[in-house]
Amino acid sequence: MVQGLRSEFSKRYRDEYKAASVSYGYIDSTYFYLQNDYLQQRKLKPAIVLNHRHVNFELWLLGQTKEVHVDYWRKLRKLEWVNSQEIPKYYIFETALLSKPNFDNRDQVFKAVLGSFELLSSKVLSELRTL
Repeated sequence: MVQGLRSEFSKRYRDEYKAASVSYGYIDSTYFYLQNDYLQQRKLKPAIVLNHRHVNFELWLLGQTKEVHVDYWRKLRKLEWVNSQEIPKYYIFETALLSKPNFDNRDQVFKAVLGSFELLSSKVLSELRTL
């Protein structure tokens, strides 16, 4: 499922993002990163994550180093997606793209995740551009 979703991202956003290979986390997640020049210059990586424990797809924003992670968490902690009380260990923020996906309907899952990503990514990029 995640490999197919990565392929859809690669096709749909080929002019905006490069999709990295699918990575298999421990037993708790499967994910792939997205990258473009703007994000790379800021040492940020959005990731599309299948959270196995919660059975949902999530958007995570990660810093390339711990220093970048902390710096952007401080800059973005006023946003609704960011835990303003404490710095998360693995990401600057995470937010759901699709809860309780119906894995029997691949097209529906892809459409929902891609649609949620479009809305959220434009908001996130707008916020990053104000910094």
